[in-house]
Amino acid sequence: MKTIIFFISFFFYLVPEVVSQSGEIIVFKTFEQDVISLPTSTENSISFSQDGLIVFLTRTDDWSKQSGYIGVKREGKFGKLEPISTLNSIYNGALSPDGTKIVYSIKKGSREEIWLIRKSNNEWINPISLTKSTGIEGGYFNWRTNNDIYFQLAKNNGDIARATLEDDKFSLLDTLSVLNTSATEFSPYIDKNQRFIIFTRYLVGDISNQGFFISYNQGDQKSHKWTAPKKLTMLPYGWGAYILEDLGLFLFSDGENIKHCPIEQLRLQK
Repeated sequence: MKTIIFFISFFFYLVPEVVSQSGEIIVFKTFEQDVISLPTSTENSISFSQDGLIVFLTRTDDWSKQSGYIGVKREGKFGKLEPISTLNSIYNGALSPDGTKIVYSIKKGSREEIWLIRKSNNEWINPISLTKSTGIEGGYFNWRTNNDIYFQLAKNNGDIARATLEDDKFSLLDTLSVLNTSATEFSPYIDKNQRFIIFTRYLVGDISNQGFFISYNQGDQKSHKWTAPKKLTMLPYGWGAYILEDLGLFLFSDGENIKHCPIEQLRLQK
């Protein structure tokens, strides 16, 4: 069984490509090998436009200084991803649903500043500091709608939070206390119909609190009522959860490449 060793911030972890869970064998394949996932770099923070035709991710050999790459799908296939020169030293980021903006984090010592950049005339220009005007720091974004963003708030070792973005103003909406603990919670993904949220938790020395967790919405789309999170034990440790419903795939980063498995392997509640 192939094992990959990767480093994230302050620890080492072993991630198997094949996981046995209660007699079940799950194979985690590399997503778009040699196009999106390269053998010469590590990939992180993947996101797509709402129509699925644009992909954004970060690549790196230094976790605190990653580079943003973007690609377009033509005739059903993604071509070579191109670097965005203005995003050559970021921490993580996410593409807006319409594919015209990127929200990203820059790590400066212990600080994680939040920035926004737009596409104009086929160029990514005029980055704006959202932290400067609000004081909010964080990263690991999931841009659900043009104004609705879930992310890791840089407080309490890292908490899942929700914000709105209107007229370049980033406003904290909810700190989602039911999801957060004294551990590090980060990298949320919320279902497009807001039925559930998947995120990563890491607590030093406690395997039961290391991995992907899921919380279900027992309310509705306007009034959320999140359940206590439960660990998705069929998954290895990773982050950057993302679901491509049209392909029926669950995507994540294992610290080396973007991996995927069929959504049904997660045994989500109907």
